[in-house]
Amino acid sequence: MNIHRLLVVGAAPLALVMLTGCPNPNTYGTPRTIAPGKVQIVASLEGVGLSDTQVTTTPAANGTTTQTVPYSFYAPTLPSVGVRVGVADSVDLGFRFADLSSLGVDGKFNFLRSRVFDMAVDPGVQGAYISAGGDSLGLFYFNLPLLLGINFSRALSLVLTPGFTYLLATTSVAAGGTSSAVVSGSAPLARFGVGLNIRIGQRFAIQPEVTALRGFDAEEPTYWNFGLGFVIGTSKDSMPDYSDVP
Repeated sequence: MNIHRLLVVGAAPLALVMLTGCPNPNTYGTPRTIAPGKVQIVASLEGVGLSDTQVTTTPAANGTTTQTVPYSFYAPTLPSVGVRVGVADSVDLGFRFADLSSLGVDGKFNFLRSRVFDMAVDPGVQGAYISAGGDSLGLFYFNLPLLLGINFSRALSLVLTPGFTYLLATTSVAAGGTSSAVVSGSAPLARFGVGLNIRIGQRFAIQPEVTALRGFDAEEPTYWNFGLGFVIGTSKDSMPDYSDVP
């Protein structure tokens, strides 16, 4: 079914609350993983957006006139916090409290590393449950981004994150008394993100990043996640090693 219609029907009573249950696909990192035993704290300030076009038809002398009107909506969200832990060579794990309302976990595998270009795959899942006024909404995002890193220097990398996200949503709407109507649906989404990782010393980095999500249905809107991430190492050399980059 059209996932946009599902969310509109199920989340209408929860519109304000949903700002804290939105997908959070930003990575705030590079393809390179951190060394085993090292730990990072990752915090971010974020906002979301929704852009689409509305098609309207009006009567005209020779039939009807069709007009396409673009519209967009943007709003800030609560911040996100999390940690990354190095578990093996080229593998680390991330745990995040996204928008202070949903939980996420991911595992990064850095399978290609060179002085100029790096690649990694970073599968993960984010889940949120929202309830208000007898209505509820459960959202689960299964993410599969490919991280592409272009290293300009030891302190600066451009990060591109193409990939896919699979959305599973279930909503329960109170129908009066003790009864309720339950609707569920799922949809694959294409995703693409751009970030700029700026490393300041061995224990700190910042990364402005924006990611877009869009369904394959022509009626689906484009979802945007804007963020500014702060990566803090808990010990020396908690950042990925870029000593091989000129």
